[in-house]
Amino acid sequence: MTSFAPKTAEQATDVIKVHGRTKLSAFNKDGITGAKLEINHLIVYAIRRPGRPDTTMRLVKHHRGTVLMYRDARGTITWITDWGSSATPARCDVRDGYIHPAYPDSAPDREVPVGTPTDPYVLDEERHTGECRAAKRT
Repeated sequence: MTSFAPKTAEQATDVIKVHGRTKLSAFNKDGITGAKLEINHLIVYAIRRPGRPDTTMRLVKHHRGTVLMYRDARGTITWITDWGSSATPARCDVRDGYIHPAYPDSAPDREVPVGTPTDPYVLDEERHTGECRAAKRT
């Protein structure tokens, strides 16, 4: 699920593009066997400032996760072992649980992105948890 900060974005089109992989396999951990679901998806939104078609841009959300599922005497158990996402271009200096799009005319971010710019469209890009990373394009 993607939650934009209130009054920061509206969809510019009805199209949301998704590209990625979902892998289902078996797992055996500590004597427990079940199904392992791994996801790695890019979700691309065409957004704009509310009522401002001149600010239309793409925002890419990269979502990754791993979920283990098995049955025992209590029923079906779902165990999330890894879950996270990143969004580009988004502000790094606001951490309130919402995505704050970084429009070309936005005020400068108070947190400077680090590292070599990455391509937000690459599924297997190395994961950098908790860092504000520079991006090449959207």
